[in-house]
Amino acid sequence: MKITLHHGSLRLLSEDSFATNTIQLTLSEFLVLQELLSHQGMHLTRAHLLKAGWPNLCVSGNSLNMVIMTLRKKLFKLGGGIEIKTIHRIGYSLNKTDEICTLQ
Repeated sequence: MKITLHHGSLRLLSEDSFATNTIQLTLSEFLVLQELLSHQGMHLTRAHLLKAGWPNLCVSGNSLNMVIMTLRKKLFKLGGGIEIKTIHRIGYSLNKTDEICTLQ
């Protein structure tokens, strides 16, 4: 399975041998996922992801919680091969199992 994040359409595409699945992302979901994909396997702080997901805005930490929750649900619908792990009291980390993640 190959997952590609497209900038213009704010969509996540999952391509496998049978079909292509498209999931619509909000702007904040897109920006947070883009940051996580850019730093796969690294632990990103909540402050870092808040800056990435809401540039030039001041939002509560609950906004990030909601975006992570919806991203997890949307990624699960694609097959669950990518997981966003919570790093207790630090932030989040994106880990892939068998997918190839790319940014376009």
